[in-house]
Amino acid sequence: MVPHGTVEQTILKVYGLEHQETPAVFVAGVPDAAKGEALVLLATQEIAADDLRQRLAEAGLPNLWVPKIIRRVEQIPLLGTGKLDLKRCRELVRELAG
Repeated sequence: MVPHGTVEQTILKVYGLEHQETPAVFVAGVPDAAKGEALVLLATQEIAADDLRQRLAEAGLPNLWVPKIIRRVEQIPLLGTGKLDLKRCRELVRELAG
């Protein structure tokens, strides 16, 4: 099981996004026929797959923890309270990863 929160925190750190007021990334898994699960990254900025792979490897994350699908979004869905809208985030991941 890949700890999505750890992957998110590492991405924020290696891209210098950890001090943003609103969430800049969200990681979730989708079913993958070959590996069981593929990680999907929603990001509010453009992130190239090769650059992400290199930065996460340099940060010490295993290859299994590197998102395979990267989608840029205008914003990460939030609830009215300002917290992550996990349901909408997961729906968005399924829509964009399909």
